[in-house]
Amino acid sequence: MKIYFKKRLLNYPLKLRFFFPIFIAIVIAIFGITYFAINETKSYVNESIKNNLTLEVKTLMEMLERERTLKIQRVNTFLEVANDTFYDSKLVISNEKIDMSVEDQISNEIHTVKLNKWMVDGEELHSSAKMVEKINSLLGCSVTIFQKMDDGYVRMSTTVERIDGSNAQGTYISNDSPVIKSVESGNTYLGRALVVDDWYITAYEPISHQDKVVGMLYVGVKESDLTVLRDIFSGIQIGKSGYPFVFDENSTMIIHPESEGKNFSSEPFMKKIIGKDKGLLSNVKNDEKWYIAFEYSDNFKYYVAATVNKKIEMEKITSGIIFSSLLLAIIIIVIISIIVYFVGIETFQKYSNLLEDTEKDLATSQEALKRSERLATMGQLSAGIAHEVNNPLGIVIMYSNLLLEETDSESEMYKDLKTIVTQADRCKNILSGLLNFARKNEVHLEKISAKALVRGVVSNVIIPSEVELNIIDPEDDIEISVDPAQVIQVFTNLIKNAIDAMKQKGKIDLITEFTSSNIRITVKDNGPGIAEEIQGKLFEPFFSTKKIGKGTGLGLAVCYGIVKMHKGKIKIESNDNPDKGETGSSFVVELPVI
Repeated sequence: MKIYFKKRLLNYPLKLRFFFPIFIAIVIAIFGITYFAINETKSYVNESIKNNLTLEVKTLMEMLERERTLKIQRVNTFLEVANDTFYDSKLVISNEKIDMSVEDQISNEIHTVKLNKWMVDGEELHSSAKMVEKINSLLGCSVTIFQKMDDGYVRMSTTVERIDGSNAQGTYISNDSPVIKSVESGNTYLGRALVVDDWYITAYEPISHQDKVVGMLYVGVKESDLTVLRDIFSGIQIGKSGYPFVFDENSTMIIHPESEGKNFSSEPFMKKIIGKDKGLLSNVKNDEKWYIAFEYSDNFKYYVAATVNKKIEMEKITSGIIFSSLLLAIIIIVIISIIVYFVGIETFQKYSNLLEDTEKDLATSQEALKRSERLATMGQLSAGIAHEVNNPLGIVIMYSNLLLEETDSESEMYKDLKTIVTQADRCKNILSGLLNFARKNEVHLEKISAKALVRGVVSNVIIPSEVELNIIDPEDDIEISVDPAQVIQVFTNLIKNAIDAMKQKGKIDLITEFTSSNIRITVKDNGPGIAEEIQGKLFEPFFSTKKIGKGTGLGLAVCYGIVKMHKGKIKIESNDNPDKGETGSSFVVELPVI
């Protein structure tokens, strides 16, 4: 069977035989990528569902808190109206005492106290609810007038009811309550407070008589009145399957589309929620996974939550992702297959040419590496020679200078000694150049702007009248850390070499460019250029194209050493063949921006 298919395959054209395995590879790769992309997208969608659910709960919580804030604002307004109504009436506090049975609203302890009789518009306050009912009819909130006694403040007239429906007259707030402490200080209390059996959003202000606080005026609305929120929550649908709900610390549903009033304390998911401030968890119900996000309101003592069915939310999205991904995969396979089939041979040719170019670049890189190794070896040798010769040369210079100072300047001996001193100094300069090439001299880094460095170069070189020097630099400027004297020496040598190469007639461009990590300065001339076969030797010590006696052959070697000491690069680009275009040389120096 294998032989049969192999023979059949050989009957097809070469291009088709080449294409077939590539086509199989493309199909496998595209479907593999598609499978991975689908899974990643499903994971992303799953996380998005969780994030959106958490955000939904946060929004609902803000809605709950906003409702509370509105209640506080409303109660504050109610207090202003109640204040005006109360003080429009005539209040008389007599010295006549009445006996009244009072009850602590927290401990429910009962005892009898004697209180001053209060008359409002001619009626006894403790036996008439006319005033509080008047305010209640205007505002629709609960209203109370308190009278101060030794143990606290007692409700003399009120519309507040106990849990059994009876009027809460005679109940009192003890002195240790934050409400009483605020009122006793002469301030209005505005906020959440326990009113007999339930929590209210309240406002209490002191009632003063003869510059003393003798009672309180109260208005409030039930905090747990969630009628508005229930209507809002019932109209909210989260995704395709989700809904919000509210439950208390006892796991009883306060707002729920199906189970309002039902207690869920036995449910495992509820045990994971109670006691936590916020979170997101998974709950399995009827073999389906539901996500539940929740957040606790410390003000209301309620949990606000939202839930969605993962399967329902993911089902339609997943089917859409799979269909669109597979369709896209098929389209990509067709397009790539066409491109590969019709362009494959040409691409092979391009790759072949690219391979040849790569081999050439590799050969060039190997040659550059050999050159670098050769320069490194010469550097070590030069450093050794310079160190060995430097000490005896120093002695020669010292003693020859001493003899020169002691010799008559008109004698022949003086001229001979002068020659010795001059040539010894020349040797010293040559050794200094060797040390620079070998990178053995110290670099004293200073911060200097790039433009200031270029100005320093220009001021240190004499430009002949027939040489045109063009400074080309960007408008921006940057600071670099270099040894200015040594770097200026590099570009001075390069410009002088360019002037000599052009025989003091031509054009030199000094070009500055910035990159993210380097400064690149190029010295470009339009001279005769440098032959390709000697370009690799230019940075070797004592190699020179000048006539004997015209140079030491250390200029470019010193430049190379200084640039390397600055962890930079120096390279040459040159053309000496007029048939290939304009002749000339460019020395490019790259220094790191530190």
